[in-house]
Amino acid sequence: MADPVRVLARVLLASVLVVVGGQRLLSGLDALAGTAPPRAMIGLAVAAVHVLLGLTIVAGWRLKWTASAAAAALLAEGYLAHPFWLLSGPAFATHLADFMKNVAIAGGLLLLAATAPRAERRWFR
Repeated sequence: MADPVRVLARVLLASVLVVVGGQRLLSGLDALAGTAPPRAMIGLAVAAVHVLLGLTIVAGWRLKWTASAAAAALLAEGYLAHPFWLLSGPAFATHLADFMKNVAIAGGLLLLAATAPRAERRWFR
C-alpha cells in the first residue's frame, strides 16, 4: 500500500498541471473551431499534454518518466512564456514570480522522479 503522504504529495504536485491545463483547454476551445491562429492550437496541445501528465502522475503510472517529462515541460514553458529578463517594472516582477513558480514545481517533480520506486505504478500500491 502506498504511503499516504507520498500519494498526497503526488496529487498536490500534479494538481497544478491538471487544473491549469484544464482551464487553458476550456478557455481555448474556440481554437478547435479554426478561428484561432496556429499558435493557439499549439497552446491547446501543450495544455492537453499537461493534463495527461498530471493525471498519470496522480495515478502513479511510470512516475520516473511522467514526473521527469512534466518537469521538462514546466521548465520549457517557464522559459518561453515568462521571459522576465527582457522586461522591467511590474511586468518583470510578475514574470519572475511566474517563472520561479514553474522552477519550484519542476524541482518537486524531479524529486518525485528521483525517489519513485520502480514498482510504484498504481494508486493503491
